[in-house]
Amino acid sequence: MIIAPKYILTNQNAQDAITKQFDTYKREKTSRDSRMQFADKLVEDYFALHLRVPPTSVLDRLASLILQDELADATPWKSRNNEYHIQSPREELDYHKGLVAKNVPESIATDGNDYRLPTRRQRTPSENAHIDREMGGKRRNDYKSSSSTSV
Repeated sequence: MIIAPKYILTNQNAQDAITKQFDTYKREKTSRDSRMQFADKLVEDYFALHLRVPPTSVLDRLASLILQDELADATPWKSRNNEYHIQSPREELDYHKGLVAKNVPESIATDGNDYRLPTRRQRTPSENAHIDREMGGKRRNDYKSSSSTSV
């Protein structure tokens, strides 16, 4: 793990240190904890030397470094696998247009089973007419035969 040295006085030195940490992540797949320790150390050193937090460009790159696992996740099932996933602008647009299921985490359990209440399909009027034609006579005959024997 690369710790930010005390000589980081400029924004460019901080950016260079973050770039080195990105390279280390790509080579060795460093853990999130080590990246967070690096970010904490860099921000604390910067604050100790300048008495203010680093500029937003440095903080943005640090956030990208920490969230590198989620940002680099290219699987299309990240919305199913992660509770709070990061979406691309296109995925967000699909979500808001309704092209993607919005209640997947609520209805599908961790075991993969869908626990939504089942709903039955409604028959169309033509299907109802067909059932009446096919089965209506049989029901009428059954009713007549059962009612005439009971009287």
